[in-house]
Amino acid sequence: MEQLGDYTISVEQVREHFRSKGLTKSKDTVQRWCRTGDLDCRKLGLLSRYFTTETSLLMLERKLLPDLIAENAGQVRSGAANVQPQADADEANINFDAKVIRVSQRADEYCQIGAPKSRAGVRSIPMAPTVFTVLSDWKDHAPLSSLDLAFPNSVGKVQNYSNIYNRVFKPMLVDNGIVDASGQSKFGIHALRHAAASLFIEQGWNPKKIQTLLGHASINMTMGVYGPLFENAEEDVSMFEDLESNLMAA
Repeated sequence: MEQLGDYTISVEQVREHFRSKGLTKSKDTVQRWCRTGDLDCRKLGLLSRYFTTETSLLMLERKLLPDLIAENAGQVRSGAANVQPQADADEANINFDAKVIRVSQRADEYCQIGAPKSRAGVRSIPMAPTVFTVLSDWKDHAPLSSLDLAFPNSVGKVQNYSNIYNRVFKPMLVDNGIVDASGQSKFGIHALRHAAASLFIEQGWNPKKIQTLLGHASINMTMGVYGPLFENAEEDVSMFEDLESNLMAA
């Protein structure tokens, strides 16, 4: 049974979810789903806005599957996840013109595609030069996928996490000597996220920018996890020296 805390997906996120799959629905349509019970919704907050659950959204998606197939018939393209034709480049999840990857959906532990966990999860990530080069080459060699995925499995579906970890990530760590005392791989894939955040901080990026890139719902979450990495005693001393020097020179 759904708990109140499970109702986290807004009307706009429902629209974004179906839009990412090629099915455009208006705000009125989603609200009607809530009123008719097609979506299990609750009115929450001071403005009494509708929110639904991930489970209810996925159930509705299965119900609308024939519409999704009809909308996307003939639109399977080799290349990256949800890459649209050039005319629709601004709407693509991987936009090679702008060199940006748009995060608008996620796959869960059961390989089911759905909306991000929160509104902040929908975001755009700039491509580093190496990422751009690799993806540009890969899009011409990627397996066909009815889901239009960048890195599908052998039958074009969502990759299982354990397959990625055991067949790719773990052997890579072992081959490069990144192991613990027993010779086992030292990190999980999620460690890459922490490593990226640490590098952002080391480069002196603005905390709010880092929050956006990580998809955190609030700056408090970012600072709660990575706050200690922002502290640099030597830099603090240097900053105060510069402050005093500038004041005296004024």
